[in-house]
Amino acid sequence: MAISCGLVKANWVDDIEDQIKAELSYIGNYPNTSDSVFATLSGTTDQQLATLREHHDQQLSIFRGNHDSQLGVMRQKHDQQLDALWKAGYQPTFIDAEQNRLLEQEHQLSTRQLQIEQQLINIQLEVEHRFIANPGSKESIGAATETVPTVERTPVETAPAVALPTTNVVSAITKNRWTADSLIISGTLTNKSTVAVLIKGVEAKGFDQNQKMVGEGSDFTIVHDDLAPGEVVNFKVALEDKTKQIKFVKVTPRVVQP
Repeated sequence: MAISCGLVKANWVDDIEDQIKAELSYIGNYPNTSDSVFATLSGTTDQQLATLREHHDQQLSIFRGNHDSQLGVMRQKHDQQLDALWKAGYQPTFIDAEQNRLLEQEHQLSTRQLQIEQQLINIQLEVEHRFIANPGSKESIGAATETVPTVERTPVETAPAVALPTTNVVSAITKNRWTADSLIISGTLTNKSTVAVLIKGVEAKGFDQNQKMVGEGSDFTIVHDDLAPGEVVNFKVALEDKTKQIKFVKVTPRVVQP
């Protein structure tokens, strides 16, 4: 998966791509290197199999932890990019388009990560099956001579991974008004996805005349939070600002598929 990041690809993008390549290399080589894992096992066949499965669970947990970190880094860098655009005085319509592009990148990375995790699970099950079915491997590591019944965990047939439909909800500010201590932003959310979406939140950031962020808020109201493809819904979100410094506002909906 190629991850783009404007005109110049940042180092953090290379780091994520290198990590993904290393994960795929590990998965591809594991059937050939798993005998070294077998050699560390001891005890009865059932005990050996339990140890092997524990090793596999730990490896899957490491992969998932790495994936959470990768996605966290990407989201942090994307937020920094968007904040820099606001500070540089770019038009809100341009920033909204850039935000949607960055959200699509995050979705692509998340989908790729899920595919890799499924590949790892499948190869682990294949190795466990080989361990159960190959008496030679058991004898070579000094398993008990008696036959111990084992419960076989059959590899699960899975369909080829398919990318989930992209979610794309566009926000537009229609008006705002001041109260004694807050700026109330009114606007619309348009679901431009091909699937229904659920709005889990609306977050707003306020910037002063120097493009410095001076307030943020997520206290929002919405007519209804489930949007069919093409549907438009009105929302309001409040930004606390007792000194009325806010001149520009950035609105970000948090969206999931129901």
